[in-house]
Amino acid sequence: MFNVQSLDEQHGFLVALFKTLFPDADVSAMSDNYLWAMIQAAGVTDNHAHIESVKTDLMPDTSESDMLDRWAIIRGVARKGATSARKANALRVVGIAATAVPANAELVHDSSGLRFKITTASVVGPTGFVDVDVAAIDTGSATRLNAGERMTFSTPIANLEDEAELQSDIDEDGTDQESDGALRLRVLSRFRNPALGGAQEDYVQWALEEVGIAAAYAYPLRAGLGTVDVAALHAGSGDARALTGPEVGELQAVLDEKRPISVGGFRVLSVVTQTTNVEVTILTTGEAQYEFDWDDSIAPTGNSWNAGTRVFTLDADRPTSMKAGDRLTLSDGATGRERVIESLSGTAAVVLEDDQDGDIPTAASIVYSGGPIVQTARAAILALIDGLGTANPDTTRYGSWEGNLRPSAIGRVATNVTGVLDGEVVVPSATIVASDPAFPNDAQIGLIIPGRVLVRKQH
Repeated sequence: MFNVQSLDEQHGFLVALFKTLFPDADVSAMSDNYLWAMIQAAGVTDNHAHIESVKTDLMPDTSESDMLDRWAIIRGVARKGATSARKANALRVVGIAATAVPANAELVHDSSGLRFKITTASVVGPTGFVDVDVAAIDTGSATRLNAGERMTFSTPIANLEDEAELQSDIDEDGTDQESDGALRLRVLSRFRNPALGGAQEDYVQWALEEVGIAAAYAYPLRAGLGTVDVAALHAGSGDARALTGPEVGELQAVLDEKRPISVGGFRVLSVVTQTTNVEVTILTTGEAQYEFDWDDSIAPTGNSWNAGTRVFTLDADRPTSMKAGDRLTLSDGATGRERVIESLSGTAAVVLEDDQDGDIPTAASIVYSGGPIVQTARAAILALIDGLGTANPDTTRYGSWEGNLRPSAIGRVATNVTGVLDGEVVVPSATIVASDPAFPNDAQIGLIIPGRVLVRKQH
């Protein structure tokens, strides 16, 4: 192991060496010998840096950029290009009722100039608007836009307003060109698992080579002797991870070109999502920065909700510790996300902040306190679920990936959050197993996705 010296270190070494060899020579600062030593040090340091760079590029596990691309080409792997962001029912188009909104109509994002298009034809409803599917024409992470952003039609359409507004985040796909880190992992995987003419790992690698495919799973012999099934997923969360019908067909065609013709049967499976609720109670460490906002030891229940005024009336007086700015969660909410109290109303009601995507209170809602730790714990649980693969039952293991949602895993990630002392998984009470349908429905495979993820205080 050779440690490359800095310019100052190399210069100091050369000055000391010169002084040792020529004791009477002047090597004081800014003397001729001192400056010549600096010039020599610069050349030596530059050569050392170049040699160090060559050493890095010499091996695939450390190479970068162009050299990593060369290693990838040698192993038959190509760097994936950037993808376009997309989202179903995300863009609100306003106009006269019954006006057609054509597919492929182009729009320009007002702030960035990025181009988008409507992907599915639609019609303005009787309320004067319609929420349409939208996808970027340009590529990269910049095409992932937040709700509230506005776009303008490139060509005005009669009876439609020129501007349209996003009602939800465009957060599906929209990835930049594959990073060195991600490409390096695939190159090293090809070294460890060289193509063997149709081994299980070959199918996984072939699928992962395609743009937009973030994970792939191969099922040998699932449909009988000599058969192979493959399931593939996008990056993202929830339903967005599943390939669409056309995408399944496209991947099937690509893999048919790569796989051995002798396979008894090959299919790319349609992924069927299984929404699963999670409820966890946590005990904090007691430090003030992690404490819940208000005391829900006697959790109130809802009585009524006025969507227009955003007044949520409880069935009894509010807890005295509840105040404006506090957060709350709802036992029957769609997501388990926190809502924020804008102000108090009377003795038994609160006004919630406007939140288009927020959980909607009901008369059956049990109301729990939110707090600084809830979002972090929810994010950890969501990441766990969104990291699951497609079905891989314990009774019929097809590979090493995890396709089941285990209470032990939920508890582990929740209690690993900073500020959490202990926790308990209330729901699910047992392992949730993704579906692995038998014939004649075996062209599908299950994927567990998050539903309501509720994190509340343990009492």
